[in-house]
Amino acid sequence: MSATALVCHDSITIGNHVTIGGNTVIYDTDFHSLDVDQRVGYTDNALAATAPVRIEDGLSLVLTLQY
Repeated sequence: MSATALVCHDSITIGNHVTIGGNTVIYDTDFHSLDVDQRVGYTDNALAATAPVRIEDGLSLVLTLQY
């Protein structure tokens, strides 16, 4: 892994024999609500949408990716 940032609020699963390089970032959250009224308060992070990320066995990620 090079210059990699993983941000996990729910689940990130990386399989066997996976190559991750470049400026790869993997997020399972959008960090904040899309509703401007909800973003005003500090509770906004609790309202962020999340979804599990699964990277299957044998995958090679070598570009700048954002999930």
